[in-house]
Amino acid sequence: MGKRVSLLLFLFIFGLSLGGLALGLERSKIVIVATPEDPTTLDPAVVWEPKGQLVIKNCYNTLVVMDKESATQVKGELAERWEVKDEGKTYIFYLVKGVKFHDGTELTAEDVKYSIERTIGVDKGPGGQLKEIIKSVEVVDKYTVKFNLNHPAPWFLTLLAQSGASILNSKLVKAHATDKDPWALDWLHDKVAGSGPYKLDRWVHEQQIVLVKNPDYFKGWKENQFDMAIIRTVKEPSERRLLLEKGDVDIAFRISEDDLLKIKDQKGIKVMTQPSLTIFYIGFNVKKGPLQDVRVRKALAYAFDYDAFINDAMRGFVKRLSGPVPSSLWSYDESYPQYKRDIEKAKKLLAEAGYPNGGFTLDFIVETGGDIHKQAALVFQQSVKELGIKVNIQFLSWTTIWAKMSKEEEAPQIFDTHWYADYADVENFLYYQYHSSMWGDKGFNESYYKNAEVDKLLDEARYMTDEAKRKELFSKAIKMIMEDCPAIWCAERLQIVSIRDWLKGYVLNPIYYETPNFYELYR
Repeated sequence: MGKRVSLLLFLFIFGLSLGGLALGLERSKIVIVATPEDPTTLDPAVVWEPKGQLVIKNCYNTLVVMDKESATQVKGELAERWEVKDEGKTYIFYLVKGVKFHDGTELTAEDVKYSIERTIGVDKGPGGQLKEIIKSVEVVDKYTVKFNLNHPAPWFLTLLAQSGASILNSKLVKAHATDKDPWALDWLHDKVAGSGPYKLDRWVHEQQIVLVKNPDYFKGWKENQFDMAIIRTVKEPSERRLLLEKGDVDIAFRISEDDLLKIKDQKGIKVMTQPSLTIFYIGFNVKKGPLQDVRVRKALAYAFDYDAFINDAMRGFVKRLSGPVPSSLWSYDESYPQYKRDIEKAKKLLAEAGYPNGGFTLDFIVETGGDIHKQAALVFQQSVKELGIKVNIQFLSWTTIWAKMSKEEEAPQIFDTHWYADYADVENFLYYQYHSSMWGDKGFNESYYKNAEVDKLLDEARYMTDEAKRKELFSKAIKMIMEDCPAIWCAERLQIVSIRDWLKGYVLNPIYYETPNFYELYR
């Protein structure tokens, strides 16, 4: 009885107001996550970051999913099997029969076709990835769907395991479409139309998202699985750590490096780590102010104190990133520009650009809740002080930052951010961040960087089957991008997740960054 009283008090304090839903639930039947930010949206065709993908992964299904810890191998989910024909240009998927959406409607090939075409039609980040590859989607019969590709793509199945390829209840979504909003973007912003193991109960913005068990889930349930998942927005890393220590949350993301050192050997807590395909960098808007001059950008890159950032600020929990692609996918050598702290070189470049004493101010927008963002901004601010450059740091929510970065006229001068790999290929890091077609919400080129030769090289290399030639073209593109210096490439990140040791079944995957599958968790 005491556990029930404690839970009800917890729910009351944090404003969940679940009424009869929470009555009778033991704490052991609820998994609670502390994350630093709200999602920008719950629409699978729009969401681009782990915060929204966490909800989507647990409320929707995809044709395939990543297999355990692999970054390249998939297994079937809605697809019980598939065939690949025409030298990789045709995929035929055979669906599991009897899968039901949350409203009881059966999931069929028509829903698969609609969902993929909707993501492509919306043409936000995930849509751009799919539309480049998919020529058409055909319904063969009620439980069979065929994908015709423009060209072979080795990572196509990995793309189908992403949130942008989630399968929606087409009847439900169409019922909320309008002439002005044919894809029901407004409705799906904070609604779910999925078939996944959990249903969306409510989203109390800037507080929490509550998911409840879908009793009719096609994979069935075991007694030790969770009936409810609560995703709490807790902005301060120290508060996330305290909640984990007290057992008020089971999972905490992005605990600060100082706090990780305090809890890593603490009884009752397990700190899980895994090499990831995630990079962290400081981005320059190359269309604004002094940053339009490549010499200024290079001066800032040479001024940045990489050692202070990695060893002091981040306590060695990250490793040095040498360029726009992680070291697990690319080998850098002396032929590439080597940005390391060199104040004299930085001063010389500034003088050549007409700023011998600095004398200008830069605005740096930083995401709240992430310690690495704050630390990078502070190290940058201190580093460029020696050049006579002032840096104004403004902390904003990720939702606000994304809205600004997506519009060229509102985009910040400087920002720091991550790139989480969608698939384990160099192309994913280069094309979506540095091709000029990926400006704004089309992709993630938030530096508004454009180099026609880089565009040409990336276009040519993307789907090339000659691996040696492909690598040669990517190498040329990487060198050009590094010479243009649209960013300070700071660090490669480990995936670090802190959990209570009573939580079982959590498997880290480099593609599903900070997106646990609640269905696989148990106590």
